[in-house]
Amino acid sequence: MRRGFVAIAVAMALSCSRAAPANGQQVEVPLLEHFEEKSQMLPDEPYRVLRIDLDVTGDGAAELLLAKTLPGGRSGEQEWFVYTGAGDARYRLLGVLDFSFLLFRANAESGLVVYDAGLGVLVTYRVDSAGFHEESRRSDIAIGGPEWEAFDSWRKEVRLKVLSAEISDLETNADPKWTDVLKNEVIPGVGNFVGLTIAQQ
Repeated sequence: MRRGFVAIAVAMALSCSRAAPANGQQVEVPLLEHFEEKSQMLPDEPYRVLRIDLDVTGDGAAELLLAKTLPGGRSGEQEWFVYTGAGDARYRLLGVLDFSFLLFRANAESGLVVYDAGLGVLVTYRVDSAGFHEESRRSDIAIGGPEWEAFDSWRKEVRLKVLSAEISDLETNADPKWTDVLKNEVIPGVGNFVGLTIAQQ
């Protein structure tokens, strides 16, 4: 994808094969390719992909949360692309939210509570198959206060895993090296995104 002349040739071939379909038909695009494009990854940058598998809709199936980061990024705010399953290894984009993986939690009512550092507010979203619906926001949040403790307690309670892998490894390796960034432990057997697709018009 970003590997010189061969990558350019492959990209051109893929582009030609994905010409806009007639009559509004959908085409299947590899999920990783969709994420790279929509998150605006720049060529030749040493990105890492952050991954969280978490049920945020309350349907019993985990959504796939992906964000890009550069080496050294740990607790800064990320742009998370939330993909939900659509059957048969297909996904669709549920929405995009900005938050730090250290400053969010899932609530009991099928939703998310996130701290928006840019606005300095705590936002609660109800999440369903249609996307994210803001329910409330609070600006009276003391940094390091009770909400921070709630985030930390929730992470421990659900044993949250935030995985990280190099984008180059994901593009070329069937068994990329994923690391749990919260524990700094390698997690074997996670695999890459081969076979996962997203439908788009």
